[in-house]
Amino acid sequence: MARTFNKATSDKIVYPHLSALDGATMVTTSFWVFPVTTTTSYDAILGQIGASGSGPGNTTGFQILHHINDARRLFIACRNNSASPAEQYSDTTLVLNVWNHVIVQYDGTQATATDRIRVWVNNTEVSGITVGTSTPTSLGTTDQPFQIGNSSEGGGSLFWSGRLADVVVWTGLTLTAAERTALYAGARISTIQPAAQVFRDEMLDNATPQNVITAEAGTTTGTVVSGHPVGTPSTGITLGRYFNRAASEKITYPHITALDGASLVAISLWFYYESYGSFDQLLSQHDTGGVQDGISVYLPPATRSIGVGFKNATNSYDTYNSVLTQSAWNHILVQYDGSQPTGANSRVKTWVNGTLRTPSTRGESGTTVGTTSLPLALGVLSDGTFPLSGGLADVAIWTGVTLTDTERLQLISGQRAETIQTAALVFYEPFREGQLPKNHVTDEAGTVTGTVEVGGPASLVPTNRHLVIAKNVWEY
Repeated sequence: MARTFNKATSDKIVYPHLSALDGATMVTTSFWVFPVTTTTSYDAILGQIGASGSGPGNTTGFQILHHINDARRLFIACRNNSASPAEQYSDTTLVLNVWNHVIVQYDGTQATATDRIRVWVNNTEVSGITVGTSTPTSLGTTDQPFQIGNSSEGGGSLFWSGRLADVVVWTGLTLTAAERTALYAGARISTIQPAAQVFRDEMLDNATPQNVITAEAGTTTGTVVSGHPVGTPSTGITLGRYFNRAASEKITYPHITALDGASLVAISLWFYYESYGSFDQLLSQHDTGGVQDGISVYLPPATRSIGVGFKNATNSYDTYNSVLTQSAWNHILVQYDGSQPTGANSRVKTWVNGTLRTPSTRGESGTTVGTTSLPLALGVLSDGTFPLSGGLADVAIWTGVTLTDTERLQLISGQRAETIQTAALVFYEPFREGQLPKNHVTDEAGTVTGTVEVGGPASLVPTNRHLVIAKNVWEY
């Protein structure tokens, strides 16, 4: 479910040599990384590189390190018995103490060194880089093993501190934009170009480290904790809940009075998108009829679209077309601020999978949310209409606050919503395994109609409770 590495105890995992990297002209890797500290050395995250020479020069192979000056920088080395051709990234590439998704692509067939190494962090390509002047057209050959948490370079002492999950390496291809987005949105790495994979370790909970492509075990040195380190809150596994439209399944909770007349509201939730029916409701505390009050997050009748409404005797709403990823977990964050002027992305702002979206259709929300007596509902409108098919997890509502850029990034990176602006939370439902539905802020139980299956069908829940970081299974 992730592995934790501690450089103080010389933690590393050594796997057998990957011969497919020798002479490779195209190498792509994807992984989730949780950097925990700044550094004063070139700490190696993963790679396979020759041990000859001193420092970064005159070695051969492929590796990814933290830069010597700052763990938020990545140092990418693609070498063929030459001085260090690499790319060094800006200070803000990675964020400490949250999960970051990284894709590194080496393509030696490109005409210039500038184009041969590209990096995406959290599905955004990194710019503003320093490029090695002699990035080769192919990798050199080495007899060294593939390592995670250390490197054969530097005398084998480039240990690293942090957490890793879902590590995969391909050769002979570059990923498409759709494939990169799918990985960031929580797709199992085993489903993305499996025939071209030369290394894959999903780091399942309590599983022996191994390259599952070759069925070769990795050798662990040090502690290398499976999952998260001791001392992190242990409050269960979040599997989410699956709502079945055909059975009109729903969960209703007592009315949240803090939403009545609110001028500042933030909503965060994870949603597994399957299909739309007719204005399917994810979350609502909302009147029905022509003149409406309350809040709602719903699916307008258009593929992969999302809608949000903050209403006060109006029928205004904002919709965002074609922004959800099909058959995958999506993070949705909505911020309403009635004190702002009217206009797109002003009073209502919506981020889907970390990206601020521009409304396709915009309605002018009022300066406050209207008052309603109806309950808060998940999976339907408050009156029981417009049921949903799909999964929900880690649902949170705040009033009276505007979430910061850092807090939004923490949420998209998998941090539990209950740790963000705790005093301002008015509703929180993580859907942990073994817990009945309830508003964890007020300790009031939710009423379930239908089964509302824990975790949902097999398509939603990875085998062995595999950690799809920030998507549908967390362990703390």
